[in-house]
Amino acid sequence: MSQSRIDRFFTVRSGETLSDELEDQSTEPTKEDEPDKLSRISNTMYPDPAKLSRTCDDALKITVHTVENNREWAKTFEFKSIPEYGTKRQFSNDWLEKYEWLRYSVSENSVYCTPCLLFRSASSKEKTFISTPVSKWSNLGKYIKRHVEDGSSHHSCCARADSFMKIVKGKQKSITAQLSKSHADTVARNRHVLRSIIEVIILCGRQNIPLRSHDDSNSNFMVLLNDKATRDEILKSHLASNAKVTYTSPEIQNELITLCGEHIGNKIVKQCNDAVCYSFLADEATDASTMEQIAMCVRYYSESENDVREDFVGFIQAKSTTGEALFNKFIEGQRNVGLDITKMRGQGYDGASNMSGCHRGVQARVQQLVPQAMYVHCKDHSLNLSIVHACKEVLVRNLLDTVQQIGFAFKYSAKRLLAFQEELGNDPVAREEMNKRTRLQSLCETRWASRADSLYTFKAAYTTIVNALEVLEREGDSKARS
Repeated sequence: MSQSRIDRFFTVRSGETLSDELEDQSTEPTKEDEPDKLSRISNTMYPDPAKLSRTCDDALKITVHTVENNREWAKTFEFKSIPEYGTKRQFSNDWLEKYEWLRYSVSENSVYCTPCLLFRSASSKEKTFISTPVSKWSNLGKYIKRHVEDGSSHHSCCARADSFMKIVKGKQKSITAQLSKSHADTVARNRHVLRSIIEVIILCGRQNIPLRSHDDSNSNFMVLLNDKATRDEILKSHLASNAKVTYTSPEIQNELITLCGEHIGNKIVKQCNDAVCYSFLADEATDASTMEQIAMCVRYYSESENDVREDFVGFIQAKSTTGEALFNKFIEGQRNVGLDITKMRGQGYDGASNMSGCHRGVQARVQQLVPQAMYVHCKDHSLNLSIVHACKEVLVRNLLDTVQQIGFAFKYSAKRLLAFQEELGNDPVAREEMNKRTRLQSLCETRWASRADSLYTFKAAYTTIVNALEVLEREGDSKARS
């Protein structure tokens, strides 16, 4: 993702220039602030110094001044020999070990002083090892001695190069950052405010409550944020200010939610890819907007948690539900989130022909791509089908209807519920079996787990139900009598 408004808020406020923003990268050295450039320079040869100039970009300067690059490359390189004074001479790797500022040019078979080449002042008149590289190996020692001892600018350039590398690695603040304490304070303040906003959004997500309402000023998000501000002077000052940008708008909320989702998704994908293998689970359903939506999950063993995990990795929309179309969506969805498909060893779907077909179903197409991915009919779907068929039996259907009617009778009448609770209070055995529940559980047509809860409470409180119905019958309740 390109730099978002959230990223910019960490480092810049209105009135600051982009150069100030970039300068701030070194104001607070942390592991998170270390430039990505440093990770790109390992195991690479430094650029040819003959093709560099004072105006080259920072990435090249970092690569050139990484001593390990210089040494590792030179160990395996065969330097070219040239005739000098009747004998052949060539550059030795020992010079690079002894003088860290030396860099060898392959194209010119000569050496340069890269600190002087890249960090000299515009008015510098020094030419040796800069505009005039040294290629006479018999006189190299003399040239080096003259450059180091007589060239006063060499030490200044080395100091500049050393400071540059320390700033890039986060070990030292830049001059601008050191002189601009107010800028550093602003950055710290902005980060504190944004961290508080993110914490409120995460809290709403964990509690499964909406952030916004019809009136944004009285939304859950703003109420919780204002409550947090009563204990946080920095946040309170920020919300009370007349700043044009407070980073509490719905657009920013959505952006933060997206970033949090990406962070969680990336963590799940990394854990899954670190595992030896994983199983892919998917099912499609029509959402409230009448769009065909597919939920994708992965099941894998996490060594860090020493447990088997089953995590949701995302939704994808399907315009068609044919085996070929769903197969393409499944594979595309896994690749988009970064899963290593070659580690797939299992796949679980329902038993529909487009999913389980042995020739053109999704599972058959996946096995053509990953032969080790064994298909298993989802056990939850199998259980669901078993319950559906069992409930078609007359005896079971009548039983569930009776349980449902009695549950509704006690649930929607205060008088009956009170009679049930009084009888439950007089029955210690039923009260213990109910496990602190004080009412019956009603059935749900679509949530099969609720049927188990309903039957459990009905069985546990059976004697209480009978006694309560008898009491209600004597009091003239016709429904209790029926």
